[in-house]
Amino acid sequence: MRQLIVFDLDKTIYDGSLGQDFILYLVSKQLISPKIISNLSITLVEYETEILSYEKTVSTVLNYLAKELEGKDFEIINKEAKNFVYINHSKFYDYAIELPKLYPEYEFLLLSLEPEFLLKHAADLIKVPNYIGNKFKHDKKIFTKDFKITTNKIELIKESKFQHMEVLAAFGDSESDFEILNKAKHKFLINPSQKLLEQSEGLGFIQSEISLVYHKFKELISN
Repeated sequence: MRQLIVFDLDKTIYDGSLGQDFILYLVSKQLISPKIISNLSITLVEYETEILSYEKTVSTVLNYLAKELEGKDFEIINKEAKNFVYINHSKFYDYAIELPKLYPEYEFLLLSLEPEFLLKHAADLIKVPNYIGNKFKHDKKIFTKDFKITTNKIELIKESKFQHMEVLAAFGDSESDFEILNKAKHKFLINPSQKLLEQSEGLGFIQSEISLVYHKFKELISN
């Protein structure tokens, strides 16, 4: 069975938050209401001041987006998602683009809490064939109320064909990545949060600067 390499998205292989950037993009295109910006700002301030947990913050932001997308034409939003990822292609770190090309013998997976329809275009950009995220459902090409949001990445992967695969390496930045990182043989911390640093202390996690990730990975695999 092929071994699995798992990429987180935000701040791990993308310089920022893809979902939050996409929300601002949709507002600029007048496809969703600008009132979401004030809601988003309040939520992020509450997270930074530790009023909200990471999981609660993610859930709140995704629910805001889902509410704004309800009744919108999926094809229009999906087309804009593709355009948005292309416009922001330079914000993806080079190692995430190079490793899948260099090691085709491994199975690569983009695992994120972002909407799956947005992840698809990120995965296409970095040439990763597999992606799992939150499912924003649409019926007859229209976004519906019927959606499932989770903040548990292990839950996402357990519901997939990858649940029994050996994780050779995982790359993550937040406490939501801890479980999948801990399952991996090689555990890479990229721009890690303080909580993730505390959780991972003494467990053999590798903290790396972006410019060194590619070389560190090659060195570990060759050994």
